[in-house]
Amino acid sequence: GKETRERDKRRKQGKETRERDKRRKQEKEIRERNKRRKQEKETREGNKGKKQREFPRKEERNGISMIPKDPAMLLSFINLKLRDYYKDLDALCEDLNADRQEILEKLAGIGCHYDGGKNQFVSQ
Repeated sequence: GKETRERDKRRKQGKETRERDKRRKQEKEIRERNKRRKQEKETREGNKGKKQREFPRKEERNGISMIPKDPAMLLSFINLKLRDYYKDLDALCEDLNADRQEILEKLAGIGCHYDGGKNQFVSQ
């Protein structure tokens, strides 16, 4: 009777507490993820056109060029660098000691051209 009702009441309250705690934890994780994304975006925007690091880039270590040879990988690599670090293609080429014409020709071979307004290589 009465004991059973009280036990059921405590179980229900415990379940509600667990659900509330789970909801709060999820909300906290979402807030933290959004905060982290916002910081990453601000960092990316703040670093446009700037050298981010003082130590040598991966591409420059041991005097060996790490710029991808495969056109699809090159497209991804160049667009990432343009988005995050360089104000234009000329700045990227100068900094990485890359041949601008060679990059343009390789990416034209897969149907892409440089869009200065977007500062990205895009499909034609």
